[in-house]
Amino acid sequence: MRQGQSGTDARTPLERRLGHHLSAQPSGECLSLEQLTALARLGRRAPEYRELMHHVITCPACRQALLQARALVRAQRPRPLIWLQEVLLPRPLVWMPALGALVIVALLVWYGRGTPSQVASVAPREPATTAAPMHEVPTPPAKRSSQPTPQLAQERVKPPASAAPPPSRETPQLPASQRELQAARQYAAFVQQAVRLLQQATAALEMRTMPRPATPWLSFVEPDLLNNAALEPNTRRFRWQPVPDAEGYEVKLIRASDGATLAAATLDAAQTELVLEAPLPAGSYELHLIAFQGLRQQTAHVRFYVLNAEQLQQLQWARHHAQDKPLLSAAVFYQIDRYKEALECLERAAQKYPNDAQVEKWRAVVQARLRLRASEFAL
Repeated sequence: MRQGQSGTDARTPLERRLGHHLSAQPSGECLSLEQLTALARLGRRAPEYRELMHHVITCPACRQALLQARALVRAQRPRPLIWLQEVLLPRPLVWMPALGALVIVALLVWYGRGTPSQVASVAPREPATTAAPMHEVPTPPAKRSSQPTPQLAQERVKPPASAAPPPSRETPQLPASQRELQAARQYAAFVQQAVRLLQQATAALEMRTMPRPATPWLSFVEPDLLNNAALEPNTRRFRWQPVPDAEGYEVKLIRASDGATLAAATLDAAQTELVLEAPLPAGSYELHLIAFQGLRQQTAHVRFYVLNAEQLQQLQWARHHAQDKPLLSAAVFYQIDRYKEALECLERAAQKYPNDAQVEKWRAVVQARLRLRASEFAL
């Protein structure tokens, strides 16, 4: 029962008796906190409900405590639950069955009336749609308009049969050489790295002046050290063209990492080669060659390196794609310092992509690198 209400407003018989025995003496011991909480939360479902309510009726202190406990419980419950408890729950057994029966009857009446009305509304209209009135005069056929008949939306969207297909948005707008460079993404990472290296060399070439072409005094026959700074792992012989007026040679092969001498020989004018006992392993080397010409001598310090396994794989890839991908192969050759093969691929690319600015710039870079290489053998 709410605080402030009289005994006549109580909803249960025991709560009505509470209003008539307010001045009576308490019976039994006062309720504990657990018993008050159970009464406030559970109501009639609380254990020993009747005995506890007999004491509450006669004890003002417990009655006040129970009212406060009910107020606290109600304050903790959500508002929708309180509304359902106050409005719907006290009398569901009285009006809910009647309301459900009323809803069922209303639905049956609604659907029962809808079906005949729909049939009656459709039946009389069928003759009107099939037969024309007697007094109706047939209208003459409409004249053909000079304006063209509007086409369907799909027909308007379709292009004419004679029209050419629209140009592509990507490939036709790029030169053929650029399409080949974009294909570098499909291959290993070293191909993309080689393209970036050659493009950087192209930008650097435009900002500096290269030395003039020099006339080398020394020309190697095997291997071609003038046009290549990288050798294959099976290299054992170094042979050069005879130097004019040379009376003899002194040749020395040095490992660049520690300066150790791997081979040395003093040769006469007819001997123009140095043969090693075993092929050179991967690494960097220097070949020092002195040509004695009477009272003067000429010296060449040729630097080169032998390809390792990874670089050898790149060399094989470039040779495999030299025909179908000349630009990409040229970039890979340039990256591993095989300048002669890079220049051959660029000559092939110039035939495949005539008047292409990219090919001409790359060819200028490789030619400049060859001039720089030849300056080491110059007079």
